[in-house]
Amino acid sequence: MKRNAPIHLNIAVLGFAAGGLLLYFSAQTKQGIKAGLDICAETLIPSLFPFLCLANLMMLKTGGGYGFFSRLFSRFFSLPPVLAKAYLFSLAGGYPLGAIMTAGLYKNGEISKKQAQRASLFCFCSGPAFCISAVGENICSSKTQGIYLFLSCALSASITGIALRFFSKSEEKRLVKISVAKKSDFNSAVENSIHSMLNMCAVVIIASAAVYLIKISPLNFTLKKYIICALEVTNGCAQVKNNPVILAAVLSFGGISVFLQIKRYLDEVNLPYFKYFLFRFLNSLLSAGICFLINSLFPVSVQTAKEAVSVKYFSFSAPLSALLLLSFCVFILDNKKGRLFFEK
Repeated sequence: MKRNAPIHLNIAVLGFAAGGLLLYFSAQTKQGIKAGLDICAETLIPSLFPFLCLANLMMLKTGGGYGFFSRLFSRFFSLPPVLAKAYLFSLAGGYPLGAIMTAGLYKNGEISKKQAQRASLFCFCSGPAFCISAVGENICSSKTQGIYLFLSCALSASITGIALRFFSKSEEKRLVKISVAKKSDFNSAVENSIHSMLNMCAVVIIASAAVYLIKISPLNFTLKKYIICALEVTNGCAQVKNNPVILAAVLSFGGISVFLQIKRYLDEVNLPYFKYFLFRFLNSLLSAGICFLINSLFPVSVQTAKEAVSVKYFSFSAPLSALLLLSFCVFILDNKKGRLFFEK
């Protein structure tokens, strides 16, 4: 108990200091909270909630065989085919879905802890809606650049997943056999989605308020810029919009805000934080390199006149809708005998 006293004291001091800052800079804090609430009410909830419900419904369905895409995923990544849905949803839906589905599959007993930890390191990607519409069109004024950024993030995550198979032990490559099938429960899926949504919205609001306080701090401009990049990805992208290579790195890293959104799911699979941040850093470097290569081979002119930081997380366009439809076509084509699209 005595050893923990200094830690508790430090937390209390930090808490009082943070409270003092919020009171002293109440106007800026209010602006940040309002901006965070606007993001949640206007874009985050209506766009991400359906994905969460679908993901939770899929996690409640266990057992059965697997289709072509799932077996192909298992061959490339040396993981159970049931994880194919976590991988694909992480690419199509964005940051939280991969961690949420991986933790759910582990909780259901469909994958081992080692498999869940390994999947959590690469089932992490900035979704096409955010990359193409929010960052590409709204921040960089270039949809093409947004496509390059999404490809960089998706390829970085996929390459990392394939590389990790060579560092896994032989016993970790065995597939977990499921003998018990659990029926899908729509009410449970909605309830789990609401809990996840509330957690994400709370983090977005706090991060938005923190960004506004950082902007008015006396820190060096360059230092403030990179602190914001490490804290919150949306405002971070607006800070480095002139450099697509750094943009790709910021998107693959995700930031502290995204980490706090998925922390509970990383805890469920007992993934060490050091390992998580190490792979976020490695992924950011890999994504930056891929983005540099793509822009070198297929250069695109990027307009940087826009200064507005108010960015929609999800703003759908025709190419994006086509991409999402293609993703779900993969699901449908994987369907056999009227069962779920990943089953035989």
